[in-house]
Amino acid sequence: MRVRVLFFIALVLPQWILAQASLRPDVPIAIVGGMLLDGYETEPVHDSVVVFEDGIITAVGER
Repeated sequence: MRVRVLFFIALVLPQWILAQASLRPDVPIAIVGGMLLDGYETEPVHDSVVVFEDGIITAVGER
């Protein structure tokens, strides 16, 4: 049983890693027009923009 699990992991893991890398776009991505909640008790930001670059949030604010 252990050999089957290790064999399965050896086959699936490299493909999973390559698939994750190919899903990350080369250009910045913006989510526009949503309601932004900051997690505190401040007012939400309506019609906001969140910008992602290389999988990291780089900008947040009003539209």
